[in-house]
Amino acid sequence: MQTEREPSSHPSFEQVVTILRIAAWVSFIIQVGLAGVSSVLLLLAIVGRSFNQAIVVPGVPRVGAAPVPVTSPGLGVGIFWGVCGVLVLLFGSYTLNG
Repeated sequence: MQTEREPSSHPSFEQVVTILRIAAWVSFIIQVGLAGVSSVLLLLAIVGRSFNQAIVVPGVPRVGAAPVPVTSPGLGVGIFWGVCGVLVLLFGSYTLNG
């Protein structure tokens, strides 16, 4: 006497592999997109810093004809950690699908 097996409601191994492969590609695309956006914003922050140095603040004495550079002291550290973050994101994207 044979017993009939009921169809399993669990996905097969191939379906799980397919779902994980799609999830990995979606994750990779999202990471590359975030790296691109972060790189553009970091580039704008670096370029904006050079524009910011040419700003003359009222009440601050000028030496000769050159304006006194006015920058935020934390901006350099922020740019450094921004570059490090983009590099880590790109490395993570490379190792995820490498």
